[in-house]
Parts: sequence; structure tokens; C-alpha cells
Amino acid sequence: MRHPSRLLPVLSVILACGPEPGATTDASTSTSTAADPPTGAATSETTQLPTTGATLTSDVTTATSDTTTTTTDPGATVTSDTTTTTDPGATVTTTDLTTTRDGETTSEPGSLEFAAIYLPGGLDRIVVRKADHDADLCTSVVFAWPIGNDDPDLVLPPQWGFESAEIAQGAADCLEFTGPLADAVAAETAEGWGEWPALPACPGALAIDMAFTFAQVQPWVPAQALVQAADLPIAGC
Repeated sequence: MRHPSRLLPVLSVILACGPEPGATTDASTSTSTAADPPTGAATSETTQLPTTGATLTSDVTTATSDTTTTTTDPGATVTSDTTTTTDPGATVTTTDLTTTRDGETTSEPGSLEFAAIYLPGGLDRIVVRKADHDADLCTSVVFAWPIGNDDPDLVLPPQWGFESAEIAQGAADCLEFTGPLADAVAAETAEGWGEWPALPACPGALAIDMAFTFAQVQPWVPAQALVQAADLPIAGC
């Protein structure tokens, strides 16, 4: 047996070449874990705005409130929980919108989005669209100026007239205004009112409460569609 004193130099060399206390020489066993974000970390949201063929992303200041709009239709009011933004043309999302006309109340619950756009030209036009995500339907309404209005069932601003309304399947791209609705079914009748500032200035916002009936030419076509919105911003102004 070797004397312990002869082993001391060898042990000193081994200890001098070894890792420092707490260190690990095997890289394959070394791991690094990123810290989880704090619970109260701030988040930012962006709003997709309907545009003519392009997608615009921007930070938008929003405010939620109960809104009641009185219109030119005597005795008719529209009350809705709406989310309005400071960006013209932004969509307004509403649920459980209620309309009262001549003592009768109607409502249209569901996941709905609305948007409107102003299209100047030989005939100026305003297009209003409703995306019904629950039913996966898109309703489009077109008004034109200065064709006037001689329909007793409609109340519109001076010189504005109702041009068309149609409904089609597909709510996802309903508010993009990239062109006519594909495979749309035209409305047979229209009644109600629309209200916005008169030209020549481009109207900045509108209120609308209209009902349309459709022939049941396809299983997905509803017998009636409502378009009801208050303080809806108009893009293109």
C-alpha cells in the first residue's frame, strides 16, 4: 500500500484541472429556461379596417356606450351597444340591437359587424354592408345620389335614393368592399329609413334601420334581413 503522502500531488493536479464549484462540463445537460412574462404585461390590439382592396392595420381609440338615435321617421328610434372608433371607415360591432317604431319593438341579436363606404362618381353612392358571422351571410345595401326617392316605404336624405340590396353567403370578407357580392340574391322589397348629412359634403357617419325580404331561391336565403346600425362611420370621406 502506498503511503497517503505520495497521493497528495496527484490529487492536487486533478482538483486544479477540474471545473469550478457549481459548474457543469457536460454541455448536453445544460439547459436555459426563458422567464415567463409577468402576469400584468401590457398587450396591444390592432383593428382591421375595411378598405377598397387593401388591409389597413392601425391602433384605434375606441369607446363603448349605449347609443340612442332619433331619426326622421316619426316615432322610430334605434338603440344599440356599439363600439365606435376615431378612424373613419372602421367597422362597428353590435349585439342585441333594438329598434322601436310606432310602438313595436324588433331586435336582431347575434355576432354582427357593419361598415359603410362613400363612392363618388357620375352618381355618388353609399354602400352599407352587414356581416352576420353566426349565419355566415353578407348583406349589402346601395344608395345613390341624386336619383331621389319616390318610395313611400323609405325615408332617406334629400335627393338620395335606394338603388339595390342583396345577400350572399360568406361573412369573412364581407366588409372589404373589393367588388360585388358573389352569387348574391337581390331583395324583393325594402322598407325603413336611412339618415346622414346631405351633400355636397361627404357624409361622415350614418344611421340606418331597414328591412328587406328575399325569395327563397336557395336553402340559405332568409325570408327577411335587417340592417340596423347607429353612428356608423363612412369610409372614403
